Amino acid sequence: MFVVAFKLLKQRSTTFSDFFLGFNNFLQFFIANLLRGIPATLASILFMLPGIYLGVAYSFTTVLIVDRKFDFWEAMETGRKVITKRWFPFFGFVLVLALINIVGCLS
Repeated sequence: MFVVAFKLLKQRSTTFSDFFLGFNNFLQFFIANLLRGIPATLASILFMLPGIYLGVAYSFTTVLIVDRKFDFWEAMETGRKVITKRWFPFFGFVLVLALINIVGCLS
């Protein structure tokens, strides 16, 4: 989905097969999701605030892997550094997205 979105943003033509180009980065996505999920989950269980911080801070990891071709760790750290500067607005954004998803599931 992100591959097609970035192609459209850059005004490039897309095909249906572009939706499957993300599988070219499967290993990077898998490791990134594993590494961002485990610390966030553990921190949430042990200490609620660090878990919330990490969950929001790592929210753009997938986008950075697709758009910038970063490896998983570089994407996680870059996203964390960028989001930390304006963490509260991003936290509000994540809350709004969560509410939209919940309402969508209940509909």
